[in-house]
Amino acid sequence: MKYSLDKNQLEAVTTEYNNVLIVAAPGSGKTTVIINRTAYLIKNKAVKPENIIIITFTKAAALNMKQRYKALFNNIGEPFFGTFHGLFYKILRRHCDSINIIQAYEGYRVVKKVLEPYMDEVSEDKLREIINDISKYKNSRYSFEEFIPSIEKSIFKQCYDAYESYKFEKNLMDFDDLQLKCLELFKKDERLLKGYKNLFKYMLVDEFQDCDSLQIELLKLLNENNDLYAVGDEDQCIYGFRGSRPDCMVDFHKIFNQGKKIYLNINYRSVCNVVNISKNIIKN
Repeated sequence: MKYSLDKNQLEAVTTEYNNVLIVAAPGSGKTTVIINRTAYLIKNKAVKPENIIIITFTKAAALNMKQRYKALFNNIGEPFFGTFHGLFYKILRRHCDSINIIQAYEGYRVVKKVLEPYMDEVSEDKLREIINDISKYKNSRYSFEEFIPSIEKSIFKQCYDAYESYKFEKNLMDFDDLQLKCLELFKKDERLLKGYKNLFKYMLVDEFQDCDSLQIELLKLLNENNDLYAVGDEDQCIYGFRGSRPDCMVDFHKIFNQGKKIYLNINYRSVCNVVNISKNIIKN
């Protein structure tokens, strides 16, 4: 180990559970635990780096984690560090002729054209809200009847139809399509799915509370006979506007076979008086 780990961190790094959720309070060292867990699998369990994937939610976070890992364990091999969308893009590039991602301004322009007859002014915030609604709908796995958008449903449907038609005509995909296309590929081709199951034997997912329904479904598909090591805190969920499912942390043991929880409950980031004030606020 490259860090001095406390009792709970050490338990999290060396756990033998196949499916485990590390519930990590703010400042409790979750990145340290993920990095050391990765090194532990390679050095102590003889796992090949190519059989490990580490997923987080932004490119910046993935790059930071990768750099910290390389600085400490550069001599033992490097697994995949990236986002869900980065991973699915990499997979689809092997199986699709071309992948062209729609630019944000294109989506805004299409939606704005639909909204203009209904509004005196269409702000950028409103456009972002509708694009997020479209993303939330696509990832939610809800039927159109079940889904509740932030604007009148008939107007939302026009926005959605125009947006999807534009992408189809221009042969474009958005980041949600990367996930949907991967799910479609895996469900259609059992042999392909089996190949990726054999490759991704150990999946480490940071910020698990921010996973949406589609990502949970993909993890479940890949999880059979493999290890899922999820790290998160439902109180730190920031992607609710895009359909994240922090409740999946509560129901982890139901969703992933024999899932166990380990708690990191010591805040090393904040001084004592800040922690105590925060606890007093939270208890109310």
